[in-house]
Amino acid sequence: MNIEQLKKDMKENLLYGKVDLKQLSDEMGSENFVQFLLDNTGNPHSIFRENILGFVEVDYISPEDCVKMLDVYLSGSHLFNGLGGQGDDSVFWRSFSSLGVGYLVEEGSKRGFLSQEQYMTALNKAIEYMQKEVDYRGFVSGGKGWAHAVSHSADMLCALVNSDKFPMAFADKILDCIKVHITVKHRFIDGDESRMSAVIVALVKKGLNEKAMQTWLNSLTPRITTKRYTDESYPDIQVLFNIKGLIAAIYFGLGEDTKNDELKKIIREYDSTLWQRAYASQ
Repeated sequence: MNIEQLKKDMKENLLYGKVDLKQLSDEMGSENFVQFLLDNTGNPHSIFRENILGFVEVDYISPEDCVKMLDVYLSGSHLFNGLGGQGDDSVFWRSFSSLGVGYLVEEGSKRGFLSQEQYMTALNKAIEYMQKEVDYRGFVSGGKGWAHAVSHSADMLCALVNSDKFPMAFADKILDCIKVHITVKHRFIDGDESRMSAVIVALVKKGLNEKAMQTWLNSLTPRITTKRYTDESYPDIQVLFNIKGLIAAIYFGLGEDTKNDELKKIIREYDSTLWQRAYASQ
């Protein structure tokens, strides 16, 4: 595989299948290959991004290089690149760096190359990032493809929670991250609620109990003071639909395990009263 031909094919939209990254690594050499991946993490051309992220599924990148990559992904040039902005291409750096962080945390668990200290650095920076992300675009036209910053950061949090290094003392901070985004006055239409629900399901598997779930759900409920079905009330109605989409995804994500029956009952009751409680202050 010739690297220049690969770049040409990507730019001309000729390459939609997976790239043979092992062959590419052998041709470029490991150092140049890793730099190639990092340099194209936020490439605004979707074919570059979608084809280079498969590297984490293989084991030919050394543990040392994986740790170096994680450090870069968590840096200002990647995960925090342009954080706080909306509508520009910096979102691709943040979004796809978060995917990279999640993949590397999973690989670290499988291959044992992450220390507890390195893991905690990733966890703290992931929480800091997700609390501040404000670009809610899903699919971006013009060949740029998926931005999906919230979905990808939820995937990152899910990987971190699933790790055997995750401390349940951080559960509230993770829940706060989900709350920040599910209660924003923006209607999610590209599956973000489902991706966020996976984080909650992961917390349940780690021991999140019924009381904590009930308290968190109650904290989500908006207090709507405008009249129903008006222009002024529409942004708040979007929040209600976001919440309903999230809790439905959590409900089904909990599956049929009877040990989750009480949690599912709490979710059903919350769902059935959400709309009424939101307008209770009128």
